[in-house]
Amino acid sequence: MRVNMTHIVVAHLMAFASLGGVALAQAHSRVVLFDFEAGSEGWWGNPYGGGKCGTEVSDDAPLGSKSLRGWYQDVAKGANVVGPFLPEDAAWRKGEWDRVSFWFKGDGSASDVRFSVDAGQESGGSFSVHVPLDSTEWRRFTFLATRFWNREGRKLALRNAKRVLFGGGGTKSFLVDQISFESPRRDVPLDGPAAQSFSLSLGEKATGDYILRLDPAIPLRQKTMAALSVGLVSPSGERTSARRDITFGKGQPDEIEIPLRAAMRREGEARLSVALADKDTGASLGSGEYGFRVFLPVTRTRQPLTLCPQPKEMTLGRGEFKLDATTKLLTVGTETAEMDWCSDMLRDRLAQWHGLKLKAERWQGVAAPTDGIVLALGGQTALLTGDLEKRLSSLGSEGYVLEATPSRILLKSRGLRGLYNGCHTLLQVVRECTDWPGEPKTKAMAVVDWPSLPVRAATLGVPTNRWGHPNNAPLDPAFFNEFLFNCVARLKLNTIVLVISGGIESKKRPELAGPAAWTHEQVRQVLDFAKRNFIEVIPCVNSLGHANWLVLYHKDLQEDGDHQTLCTGNPKSRQILEEVYDELVDLFGCKTFHIGMDEVRWQTHVTPEEKRCKLCAGRDKAEVFAEQVQWLHGHMKKRGVRTMMWGDQLLYAHNGGPPYATRRAIDRIPRDVIIANWSVAVDGDSSRYFRSKGFSEVIQSNSMGVTREQARHVMGNMAGLWTKTPWLAEHYDHAAVGHSYLTLVQNAEYSWNLCDDVQYAFPRLSPALLEERAGSVLRQMAEQPEPNAGRSQKPVDLRPACNRSTTAWFGLTADDALRHLPKGDVRVAGVRFTLPGSEGDAGRNCIVAGFPEPTAAATIPFSGRAASLCFLHTAHIEPSQRQGFNKRYEPKSANIGVRIGAYEMVYDDGTTATLPIVYPWNVRSWRADRFPYAYASPGLLRFATENGLKRDPAARDVALYVAQWVNPAPTKSITAVRFRSDGTEAVPVLFALTAKEPRE
Repeated sequence: MRVNMTHIVVAHLMAFASLGGVALAQAHSRVVLFDFEAGSEGWWGNPYGGGKCGTEVSDDAPLGSKSLRGWYQDVAKGANVVGPFLPEDAAWRKGEWDRVSFWFKGDGSASDVRFSVDAGQESGGSFSVHVPLDSTEWRRFTFLATRFWNREGRKLALRNAKRVLFGGGGTKSFLVDQISFESPRRDVPLDGPAAQSFSLSLGEKATGDYILRLDPAIPLRQKTMAALSVGLVSPSGERTSARRDITFGKGQPDEIEIPLRAAMRREGEARLSVALADKDTGASLGSGEYGFRVFLPVTRTRQPLTLCPQPKEMTLGRGEFKLDATTKLLTVGTETAEMDWCSDMLRDRLAQWHGLKLKAERWQGVAAPTDGIVLALGGQTALLTGDLEKRLSSLGSEGYVLEATPSRILLKSRGLRGLYNGCHTLLQVVRECTDWPGEPKTKAMAVVDWPSLPVRAATLGVPTNRWGHPNNAPLDPAFFNEFLFNCVARLKLNTIVLVISGGIESKKRPELAGPAAWTHEQVRQVLDFAKRNFIEVIPCVNSLGHANWLVLYHKDLQEDGDHQTLCTGNPKSRQILEEVYDELVDLFGCKTFHIGMDEVRWQTHVTPEEKRCKLCAGRDKAEVFAEQVQWLHGHMKKRGVRTMMWGDQLLYAHNGGPPYATRRAIDRIPRDVIIANWSVAVDGDSSRYFRSKGFSEVIQSNSMGVTREQARHVMGNMAGLWTKTPWLAEHYDHAAVGHSYLTLVQNAEYSWNLCDDVQYAFPRLSPALLEERAGSVLRQMAEQPEPNAGRSQKPVDLRPACNRSTTAWFGLTADDALRHLPKGDVRVAGVRFTLPGSEGDAGRNCIVAGFPEPTAAATIPFSGRAASLCFLHTAHIEPSQRQGFNKRYEPKSANIGVRIGAYEMVYDDGTTATLPIVYPWNVRSWRADRFPYAYASPGLLRFATENGLKRDPAARDVALYVAQWVNPAPTKSITAVRFRSDGTEAVPVLFALTAKEPRE
C-alpha cells in the first residue's frame, strides 16, 4: 500500500505565508516568486546596443488582477527585462524544486523571448529557455530545470537562483504572471474523451500523494462561489468522494491546488471525476471524467547472475552443466536457414572463446534428447519439464525458455528471434559461470524471459560519413559488424536506423559520397551480417532539414541560402531524392525507410525579401512540410516500403512552434507513418499526443529507456548515438559518453525490461546501472577471446623498472596524489595483479613511459611463455593540455582513438609483437568521471584521492584500467616487455602486469 489512508482529503489551498516578499503555498508544492498584485517594484528594462526596453503593470491577468508587461522597442542587439534579486535568506531555498512555471501571453508575433535564471557565476551563471510569443491567449508554461540551456553544460539548481530575466530584441511585448518554482512530481497523463473540456492537471509526488490543479479563470470568467465535487475509483475498485465550496472565476488570486490521498493497493487504471456547480443555483459550470494509470513502487530482488538485459525470471537449481569436446549441439524443428543462423552463432562463439568445436546435428529421434545443448522451436513435442512448457505457450515469438540441468541445456522458443535471444542469454551465462576458458560451464537454472517492447533500436551514423571527426576516416565493415554484435545483437536490440550522410557510395549520384564512403559490396557485408543476427536495418536520409549532404554539392537547392535546408520548390530536389532513395531501397531491401524531417531551420524570417527563394516565397511552412512528407510517403508506398520520420516539427513544445508553427501540419501527415519521437525530454506527454492523433506506431527515440508509463503509448525504444565513433566514451568535445556504447547497455535494459522510475518520463544515463554491470556485461564486451589460457596467473615484478612514485604524482599535492593506491594483491576483471608498495627505493611504485626523456622506453624483464598479458595502467593529461590533446581526434587515423604509447613484447627469437595503448580505447585518464569506462578495457580499479574523500566519503575519483594482449604465438617464450610513450599530451603510466600461462 502506498498511503495508509482509505479516504480522499480535499483542501482548497488559499492561505499563503509571506517570506521575504515571496508567497509560499502551505502545501509546499509551489513557491510563487512574483504575482505582481502589489506592483512591479524592482523590475526594469536593460537595453544594450540601441533601442528601448521597459516594464509596467497590466490589468490583464489570468489570476488575480495584475500582471507584468515587458516590452522592447527598436532593439538592435538585445535587451533584458530584469527582475529584482531574490532574497538570499528566503525559506524556499531549503526546499527541493525541479521546474519553473508562469502564465504567459504573447503579442501574436512569430518570435520569442529568452527566459533566463541567473544562478550566479559559482553555480554556472545563466540558464535559459525560449518562450514563444505567437499566442495572444494566456497560457501556462512549465519548464523542467533539466531543459534549461547553459553555456558550460551545467545543471540548474533552482535553490541557487539569484534573479530571473526575459531577453529579446526588435519590437515586441509580452505579459507574464505567477512566476513560480515547483516541487518534483510526475505529471500524470489524464485520458478520456472529455479531457479537453475542463482545465485541470494531475501530478504525483514521490510520496505517492497526488495534486489536482485547476485553472480558475478559463472555465468561468466571472468570480463565483462554486461547489466542487471530486470522485476517485482506485484500480482495486474502491470509491471515495469529497465536496468543497470554493471561490472560482476571474480575479481568483491563485490557482487551486488540491492534495489527493487515496489507498492505492495495486497498479492499474484509476478514474477521476471532477464537477463544478453554481453554489446558489446548482447549475453545472463544467465537469470531466478522466482515466489515469496508477504505478506502485517496484522492489526488485537481485538476480543470481548479472546479465544484460536481465532476464525477467531466473531460478538457480542444483549442480552445473559442463561443456567439453563431447557435448552435442542438437536442433529440433523445421530445417531453415534461420535455424542454422542460431546454431552457427552459438557454435562459433563457443569455439572462439573456449576452443570447443561442437558439431551441430538435427535431432531425428521421437523422444526428447536427454543430453547436450538442444535448440528447439515451439510446436514440437513437449520438451521442457514442469510447467515451463505451459509458460512458453504464453510468450510471444521473441520470448524463450532456457532450462539447464547437469545433463542437458534446453533452449526453446516459439519464434526464431526468440531462439536467437535465448542463445545470447546462454552465452552470457556461460561466460559468467566459467572460471577459465578450458572449463566452460553453466549453473543449473530455469529462465523464462520475454521483451517488454517489440522494437528495441539504436540510431547509428554510417561511420564513413563526411561530418564530424575523425575526418573522412575509412573503417573496415568487419570492425563495424563486430561492434554491432557486441553492442546490439548480444544485448537483444533488434533494429538499427543507419544515417547515411554521404557515407555510402551512390552510383546514380557519385558527387554525394564522401572519400571514405563504403562501396555497395561493403554495405552488403554489414546488411548480411545484420540479417544473420536478426537485426533489421532501416536507412535514414534527411529530406528537408539537415540536408547538407545534398545542398553543399547542389548549392542551387539551398533554401534561402541556408546550407542545412533543402528547397522543396525546385523540381531538381525531388529528382535527386528519388534517385538516391530508390538506389538505397534496392541496396538495403528494406521494409522501412526513415526520411528524417527534424530540426528544419528555415532562415526565411531573417532573410531580406529580395534574397528569398523565388520558388517558395510566401508559402506557409506548415504546408511545405506536410507536402514533403506526403510526397515521400507516397513514393515509398509505391515501393512497398513503410515511412518513418522524426516528430519534433509536429509538436508545439519542441520545434513545431514559432516562427513557422509547423505543428499545424500534423493533420495532413498520413497516419501509417511511424513517428520516431525524440521529444519526450521536452514534452513528456508527446507520445500519448501522437497516439491520440491517430498514429498507431510511435517509437520513443534518442532515448535511454522507456518507463512503465510511457510504454502504454509506444511500440519501441531507440537510442541515439550521434557520433561516428560510438565505441569511444570520450572524444574531441570531451562529452561523448551520452552517444557512446554505454547508452546501449541502458537502452537495452530499459527496452527489454521497462524502467521502474515513473517520476520522470525520460530516464537519464545511470552511473549505478552501469557500475552494477561493469564486472559482467561491460567486461564481456571488452574482453578478447583467449582460448589458450590456462588456470595459472603469474604477476610480474615491476619493481626493477619502476621510475616514479605515486606520492609525488605529477607535481600534485599529497591530497590530490594517489596516496590511497592499494598495494599487494588485487583482483580486477578476474585478473590477479600485484601492486608494488611505495616503501623504499625512493617510493617508486609505477612506471611512467617516456621518463626521464620523452623517447625513453622502460624495459620490464620477463621469462617464459604466456597465453596473454594483462596490464593495469592509466594516463595522465595536464588540464591545461586537454584541449590540445582533443585535437588529436580529428585526423582519420583516430577512428578508434588516439595512440599514446605501446607495449612491445620481445620473443626469444628476436621477433616482437605490439599492443598499442590507445586513448580512450583501452585506457583513459586516472581522473575518473561518472562513467569511467573504456570500450576495450575489461575492468578498472577504482579508489579515491584524499581530497575526493573529503568531498565524499564514498568517493572513487581515481581509475586504473586493464588492457589485454592475447599472444598470437603462445608457444614462443617472451624475454622482455618494452613500454614506451608516443610523446602526446597523454602520458601512459603502468602499475602492474600479469601473465596468464598457456594451457598445459
